[in-house]
This record gives sequence, C-alpha cells and structure tokens, in this order.
Amino acid sequence: MNALFLMLILILIAALPLLAAWLVIRHFRIAMPPLLFAGCLLSGIVSLFIAVLFQSLFPSGLGGVQPDRLRGILLRFFFRIAFTEELSRLLVLLVFFTLIKKFPFPVLPPALAGLLSGLGFAVLEAATYGAADIRIALLRAFTAAPLHGACAARTGSAAASFREDPPRAFFRFLSAVVIHGMYNFIIIIPGPPALIGILIVFSALASSLISIRSGLQDRDA
Repeated sequence: MNALFLMLILILIAALPLLAAWLVIRHFRIAMPPLLFAGCLLSGIVSLFIAVLFQSLFPSGLGGVQPDRLRGILLRFFFRIAFTEELSRLLVLLVFFTLIKKFPFPVLPPALAGLLSGLGFAVLEAATYGAADIRIALLRAFTAAPLHGACAARTGSAAASFREDPPRAFFRFLSAVVIHGMYNFIIIIPGPPALIGILIVFSALASSLISIRSGLQDRDA
C-alpha cells in the first residue's frame, strides 16, 4: 500500500472523533467559539512536539533490552512514552489555561478542553503511523484518539486543580500515565490481549465523558 495513501487514511480515521466532538458541541449548544476550539486543538499539537523533544533526550532503545524485564517495560512504555507525553500535555495545558483567562472566552470544564487537546494530538500523531507495522498502525488509528482524549481529559483536570488541590491533581495525572502506559504495552501483544487495550481505552473515555457532562451540568446549575 502506498505510504502516503496509508498516512492519509490513518489521519482521516483519527480525525473522525474530532468531527464527532464538534458536532456534539454544536448539538448541545455548548459555548465553544471556533477560536477556542482551535486553541484546544493547537495545544495538543504543541504538546506533541514537546513530547518528541523530551523523548529525544532518551535513547530510542530505552527499555528494549534489560536484564530486568519488568524494569525495561516500565522504562519504555510508562516512562519514555506515556509519562513524557502526559507531562508535555500538562505543561502546555497549564500555559493554555492561563492564557485563555486573559480573553473573554466562556468557561470550559478543564476535562473538555483537555479532551479536545488530546484529539488534536492524536490527529497529528497519526501521520507517523504509516511507517509502523500495519496491524498496529490500524489498531492505533482507531484507538489513538479515544486514548489521547481520555488521558488528556484527566491531565486537563489535573492542570486546572494543581494549585488548589495538588494531591487530587497528582492522582489524575498519574491515572492518565498509567492508562496510557498500559495501552502502549498491551497493543504490542498479538492476539486477544489487544482487545483488553481497546476495552481500557473506551472505558477510560466513557469515564472522562461522564466527568465532562457533570462539569457542564454544575456550570449550568
């Protein structure tokens, strides 16, 4: 299959949840100006570049061959990938939330802003899947947006509550790293374990959507 064509297909698949999110926002008349929507997506794109920078500081084979197999798994899937990506999101969202307060934008639940940021991250990341194993590439194309959306929703909540409630913010951030790391590890295992990764992703996304809905209801109460 042509690499460029495959890349476009993967990007299109990853972008579908983004379109769905915009339609849901419009349907329920959530106060979300296009500029704010674009800002959320841009924060995710920026965080991807920062994550790549962080990951470049570590050897690409980190965790690949280790005397202690468990240590290698933790280093590669939970630290080099999951932790650096969630840390990048956290830092960018901290700046993003500070900036939007200076403009007359409607107040958004942090989890919703985070979710949109994660979707922006996923669409750009999908462009790199073409060089990957086709099985993993297709699986990630269908699950990357839900994964990054669910994790970024938690990281967004953490960023917004960091000053007021550090323990709760840390727990939310840690939960995003754990979910992300578990997914990264499970999808490389051939066969049924990949289904567990999908279940983890969509369960985490459902939990995030419930949290966002509660935040919108509390705001409108």
